[in-house]
Amino acid sequence: MLNSERLNIRAVEPNDVEFLFREENNADVWYLSNTLIPFSKNTLKEYAVSVHDIQAQKQFRFIIELKYNNHVIGMIDLFDYDGINARAGIGVLITDLNERNKGFASEAISLIIEYSKNVLFLKQLHCSIHASNVKSIKLFEKLKFS
Repeated sequence: MLNSERLNIRAVEPNDVEFLFREENNADVWYLSNTLIPFSKNTLKEYAVSVHDIQAQKQFRFIIELKYNNHVIGMIDLFDYDGINARAGIGVLITDLNERNKGFASEAISLIIEYSKNVLFLKQLHCSIHASNVKSIKLFEKLKFS
């Protein structure tokens, strides 16, 4: 588990299935991940109990939760993992609307940057943001992405 003063960043667990089912099937945010079809609850249950290996699956989903009460507020992903070229994509979504604009996305990304550098030995993280998503562009620019 990765920790900051306010957050825990952890792997998906079986008790996250309801959260994943709700958020993965929210068609309003499908454009962020090029999702085209809904996920079944059974598929998400199988995912939650499976072995998660970034080197084999080329991606890893982390859950973002508040440290003081373990309330899940979002998720952050590493995807398109390329160990040979030491790079991966990164995406973050604070799904709890009440917890947006409080710096949690920035804090989560900072933890993943350190993890990517010090544990995965990545040299590059990249993101793809739709031009209309000005808040995300500013977020990643603030964290030195260009």
